[in-house]
Amino acid sequence: MNNQWDRIELGKFLAKARKAKRKRQNDLAIRGKLSVSTVCSYEKGKQTINEGHLSLILQQLDLTLEDVSRFRQSSFQPLENQTVDTTEEEEIRLRLISVENIISLVGANEGLKKLAELKISADDPIQVDLLYLRGKAYSKKKNWKKAHKNFFDAIQLINQKHPDKLESNLKTTCYHELSRIEHLQNNLHQAIKYSKDALKYFLSEGERQYLRKLVLISQVIFNQKLKNWEGAQLKLEEIASLPDERAEFYFPLSESNEINLNIFELNASVLAKINKRTLAIQYALKGIEMARLDKMYERSFELFTTLGSIYMESNKLNLAQICFETALKLEKHIQRKYLLAYIYTQLGMLYDKRKEIQLAEDAFKEAVKYSREIDDAYWETEALISLGKCYVEHGKYQQSASLLKKALSLAEQHAFTDQVERLNLLLGHCLDATDDPQFEKYALNFFRSNVKKSLRGVIGGEDEMNARKNNVGDPPEA
Repeated sequence: MNNQWDRIELGKFLAKARKAKRKRQNDLAIRGKLSVSTVCSYEKGKQTINEGHLSLILQQLDLTLEDVSRFRQSSFQPLENQTVDTTEEEEIRLRLISVENIISLVGANEGLKKLAELKISADDPIQVDLLYLRGKAYSKKKNWKKAHKNFFDAIQLINQKHPDKLESNLKTTCYHELSRIEHLQNNLHQAIKYSKDALKYFLSEGERQYLRKLVLISQVIFNQKLKNWEGAQLKLEEIASLPDERAEFYFPLSESNEINLNIFELNASVLAKINKRTLAIQYALKGIEMARLDKMYERSFELFTTLGSIYMESNKLNLAQICFETALKLEKHIQRKYLLAYIYTQLGMLYDKRKEIQLAEDAFKEAVKYSREIDDAYWETEALISLGKCYVEHGKYQQSASLLKKALSLAEQHAFTDQVERLNLLLGHCLDATDDPQFEKYALNFFRSNVKKSLRGVIGGEDEMNARKNNVGDPPEA
């Protein structure tokens, strides 16, 4: 993949820059975001580069990513039409998130299939993640022997070769999963032992902050079954004293996970629209994690779709495709069919950007189908416009004109004024290309619409109602 780093030389540079500032490694650590062990691993060249962590280090040294750009190594040819660089870690991270969600929400076999498609070198720290995910898949299949082996292999790999992976808290995750396996086989004392190991290796500044609560909840259950009521109560008190791991997100959390996930999705959507895409992605990923833990299929679908749309707006088409394909694996769980109309419209736009004409047409047709099933005039109009534009781009003017006229009829019927304006322009262009004299009618309509808009800006007055709508979720039920 693209944009690999010369970790050794980068590490030497960072250590030299830190010493020039007369700072210790401890001085660069940021609670909950950047541990001392991570800083140390970066300077020794042992850490897989996470540009978020790297940026935090650089900021404290009064440096930027531009100052270390010379340490990049280009060793990957990007996908055709992928006009914005995607780092190696960014794509691998997203694929791992996708696989974990597929294992949890779709099925173990599908997850194992996706894992087999990942080609990672034997000495890459990502092997730890792969072993953990295989263990999780086999655990779901109740193949305890294979699950046990993969979890222990992951722990051993961290101990022997990749201590920098401790920050991922995968060691804790593996011990927690081992405790669950023992519990399911009624080995409660062994389950408690593994659960204690899970807490022992948990890093409060690491990833997967939710783990501590999961482990403690498991310990309450184990103590209950062993009739150790005092032990169970102590663990409950410990849970009550823990800070909320979601406190980094700046809104008051609700008791309802449905509401929280709605807020995460709304934050991601709105932040993306005001060009705060990095923060938007963080909100979407946190929501995706929460939806996976709570088995909330429809919210997971919605969040993956939103994340894919953000990546597509950034022209990171391969990342967008990963998101859309992951979401569509949950298609059978979706009750709100407008979500399907939206994702197929987005998928069609992605294929169109890649000049994959037939795939784009097929996706837009699916969007039309779903919008008609639920009588959603807005999304039917949008899908027809997208399909019509696809035909225009490839010279199919007559087919396009037929679709665009249907779309215009719907838009006028429902007062979708922005769509009416776009459709008059597209139809005028279409018919002009085929020497159809009717093009003048649509060109004139487009002209009149813009004259009205300009006059309102000059002489004031109330604007005509604009019925255009964005992809927004339903308000939560009380």
